[in-house]
Amino acid sequence: MMAMASIRVNYVINKKLPIGSGIEEFKRTGKEIYARDEQETDPAPPTSWFTVAGLKQALIMTQPSTIKGLGFECSQVAPNFEGMNRFLQRFNYWTDDVAHPKVLPD
Repeated sequence: MMAMASIRVNYVINKKLPIGSGIEEFKRTGKEIYARDEQETDPAPPTSWFTVAGLKQALIMTQPSTIKGLGFECSQVAPNFEGMNRFLQRFNYWTDDVAHPKVLPD
């Protein structure tokens, strides 16, 4: 679900922000879009973005916010995603789960 939300938010941000917008404007707009419900005026990401590879890439890109949400800091300008992945694996982040109803079809 996080991967799908990430794809949607990033797509909407990139469609709504003018070219050349700074990182702070990108972050602010992203927080606003993520915190609110979808709107009829929001552009829908193409379904072709929701592939296994696209969803895996989206999860990789969410690692800095996941680490921050766990109470850690990531102060690198260019994050080391492989290192973050290994760090999250130490907490069984990708493997721990609880019983839940099926969310997506096969």
